[in-house]
Amino acid sequence: MIKKELVVANGEYTNRNNETKTRWVNVGALHEHEGKHYITLDAHINLAGLERKEGDTRIFVNMFDPKKKESQPQSAPPSDDGFDSDIPF
Repeated sequence: MIKKELVVANGEYTNRNNETKTRWVNVGALHEHEGKHYITLDAHINLAGLERKEGDTRIFVNMFDPKKKESQPQSAPPSDDGFDSDIPF
């Protein structure tokens, strides 16, 4: 079970409303299983490539509560496009 998302601030950007926002990169998760905690890190993340304070060799990782998964979208009803849906082979 994911307890926290591990996220690093990696620069800033300006949105359409000309507001400065933080660019967040999800690098892994803190899990709990049978009362024990462990961390998984995404293998494709190069920690050396993330921004850090000048002269510092550390990466500061924030822990946020996991986002609730949105419910799966309902599939659209089949359309009558004039084609036979049975495949002849």
